[in-house]
Amino acid sequence: MPVETFEIVRRGPYAEGKSFGAAGVYEMIEGVLHYAVNPNDTANTRIVDLALAPRGADGLVRFRGALVMLRPFDAARANGTLLVDVPNRGRLRALSAFNLQSPVKALTDPTHPGDGLLFRRGFALSSVGWQFDVDPALGLWLDAPRAELHGKPLRGEVICQLRADRATNTLHIGQLGAAPYAPAELDQHEARLYRTDERTREHTLISRDAWQFAKQTKTGVEPNGEHVYMPAGFDAGQLYTLVFVAEGAPVVGCGLLAIRDAAIWLRQSELSSHDRVLAFGVSQTGRFLRQFMYEGMNANGVFDGLLVHIAGGQRGDFNHRFAQPSAAGAPSFGQQFPFLAQRVRDPLSGREAGLLDRNAAAALPKVMFTNTSWEYWRGDAGLIHIDADGADVVEDPNTRIYQFSGTQHIGGVFPPTNIIPELPVRARYPFSIVDHSALVRAALLNLDAWVRGEVAPPASRHPRVVDGTAKTRAAVLAAFPALPDLVPVDASVLSTIRVLDLAPGAEQVTYPVNEGAAYPAMVAALDSDGNELGGIRMPAVAVPLGTHTGWNPRHPDTGAPEQAEIFVGFTNFFPRNDVERALRNDPRPSIAARYADRADYLQRVGVVADQLISSAYVLAEDREMIIRQCGAHYDFATRENLEPNASA
Repeated sequence: MPVETFEIVRRGPYAEGKSFGAAGVYEMIEGVLHYAVNPNDTANTRIVDLALAPRGADGLVRFRGALVMLRPFDAARANGTLLVDVPNRGRLRALSAFNLQSPVKALTDPTHPGDGLLFRRGFALSSVGWQFDVDPALGLWLDAPRAELHGKPLRGEVICQLRADRATNTLHIGQLGAAPYAPAELDQHEARLYRTDERTREHTLISRDAWQFAKQTKTGVEPNGEHVYMPAGFDAGQLYTLVFVAEGAPVVGCGLLAIRDAAIWLRQSELSSHDRVLAFGVSQTGRFLRQFMYEGMNANGVFDGLLVHIAGGQRGDFNHRFAQPSAAGAPSFGQQFPFLAQRVRDPLSGREAGLLDRNAAAALPKVMFTNTSWEYWRGDAGLIHIDADGADVVEDPNTRIYQFSGTQHIGGVFPPTNIIPELPVRARYPFSIVDHSALVRAALLNLDAWVRGEVAPPASRHPRVVDGTAKTRAAVLAAFPALPDLVPVDASVLSTIRVLDLAPGAEQVTYPVNEGAAYPAMVAALDSDGNELGGIRMPAVAVPLGTHTGWNPRHPDTGAPEQAEIFVGFTNFFPRNDVERALRNDPRPSIAARYADRADYLQRVGVVADQLISSAYVLAEDREMIIRQCGAHYDFATRENLEPNASA
């Protein structure tokens, strides 16, 4: 077995011995898995550079990584399902996604049980380190082997996409995290810095003597391998691409092997024997699970079901030389066809493929793809059910696809704000308040029941071309209500997936990448209020107090205000009454014209919530939470002497 040993580092009662209903008390086990894999095994040959990793006398490549397990002390009280949480940049995400763990707890106490849904339902939970560049002090890590050629470390180019959020002369080269690679030499002549025109996709090379690997400090300019310094300054909002040569290439794809082999071991181990194993990935790790399927890691039924959340249609930097798992946006292998689970022909690239091609037909997993409106507006989520010709694709019977209308990547934010310093994100308008957590919770339980063979999950709900609920971004923006003081994004500069000229079997990306034709970027059409049609509409959208979007322009102070800010949409509340509507010249009926009072509004919210519950898109236990949230929204939107749509 590829897992040779499991080294227990810490073991004891979970959550101070709290009992979770019928499942009782849980224990937490933290340790290190030691892997040994055969690079010549056909199951491993798709892992780039594995054949170049150091081997033991037995010909095996060894590496190790962190593991956290949460399970009932009494195994007989478990429900028989293990959920493998693929950590996002080393962080557990299942507890915040399914147990309503607060954002504060997610940062300060990542194993806090929240409301305990997973444990009350008897799930066992494991989280497996897979990312080579996670600091062990900050999250679940993987100590990946380094590739060598003739006993020497590999050298190669690293590509970093950078954007300044203010005028500055220093930029950090990390992308959504720490920089995983440093330039082999700070004065290397082959390093390049480009300025990208996002309309034309032209890349202008900046003279090498105009910038350096350094940072501005209080005492002057200091050489630094994690920053680039340009005396003339970087323009706010401008996209730059840095290319430099690094030395020492980890076998990044060992992360795929770690998740696969840990899941196999967990299914069989005396510590965690289970009847079913599910996988959960969110955002970065949702894209990881798409890569996992594409590379054939699930070929023999490693996972019975996968919940792929807010990944859109992309894969990522998970299996090539000098890949950066935390990177997002730069043209790379993970932005190529195929996008759909099932095999289809792509007229743009000329290829025919599907994510599940390498999975044994007898062991096809059940897969749920859940996305917010933001992934559609990013330009790629529609590609998981709409082909390159702009037509709906017949759904694979082993999949379900759900779009959560009016929602954003980071979840609903209430009370409204337009800034999150920790990310950092600053948009022109207050973020969307629509909370989709109830939909994610229900999706997991529906997936578990589907895998058990008990009941099929509810039908897919997403925008469709055939019924007019899927439109281009330009068409939707043209039809958007003329809200007071609204400055929309420019569809011509929004991110788009394009055919990439990358050599088949290439081990790494070379830049600039030749970009070809654009794939269709379809989003949800709108009702007369500007709210989305076609997806699952939570009561906040179906019984609206405002307009909720999956896009939000960048704040003018951060530059490029015609472009969409990362991760967020916006909420713009209706006028409170007809007097305010006239003063604002707002085309939308007021709240007072729509609802007799708060009780009338909440009664209508309850009707929609009950419809979602009866259709199994929402759990009955979450009805009270939904009513409470909508009540708070109503109170905020109707308060006197307050501009509810004001930006920070």
